[in-house]
Amino acid sequence: MAIAVCEVNSCGVQAIGRCCSCNAAFCATHQGVTRSDHPKLVAGIKFRDQCSGCLREFEESAQSERAALDAETALLANSDTLISIARQMAEARCPGLEPREFHWTLTKKTFFSSKAVEKSWVGKPAWAVGSHDCIGRLGMDDRLELGVTTDGVVVRMQQGHLTWEGLPIGATNDDMRSKLKDEIESASVARALLRHAEKKGVEVDLNLPR
Repeated sequence: MAIAVCEVNSCGVQAIGRCCSCNAAFCATHQGVTRSDHPKLVAGIKFRDQCSGCLREFEESAQSERAALDAETALLANSDTLISIARQMAEARCPGLEPREFHWTLTKKTFFSSKAVEKSWVGKPAWAVGSHDCIGRLGMDDRLELGVTTDGVVVRMQQGHLTWEGLPIGATNDDMRSKLKDEIESASVARALLRHAEKKGVEVDLNLPR
């Protein structure tokens, strides 16, 4: 029975495995081993079915994809990007804007009695973008149903508490965006808005990296 030899770069040393990608036999020297600078894999992992060349190509591809994703996240997390998306959707008359009208009851106390006082607040309609992780009361994480108005303002879609960490229902855009947990969560709001536009057949031009 013939002994398989390493076919990577015509090495010729006795092989220890065969690559599932290129089907070449490889030796211990040309066995795929993860590098220390790979963002998703622990360094030093040896692959029994991957040669060093194919694994290196995978790592480089993963690095490029990660860099593109990071660039896209940074772009979508920018408030100017969200404003641009919303304005283009508004100009295209993108359907799906939902009303935002909140009602609640306050108890007004006097020296001799107390009475219920009905309150209401009506905000600008918004496109719903689902629930997102936010910095809630006492610094604890909270998930809130959010929306985006036609001028790119992040708003609450459900009443919940009258205030959100001390912010009124009609808080400013900067105040609301500062409560989103992180850049990734801010970008997810923009991605959700883009998905809504796509479903409604509205094209949005952002020149996003591919």
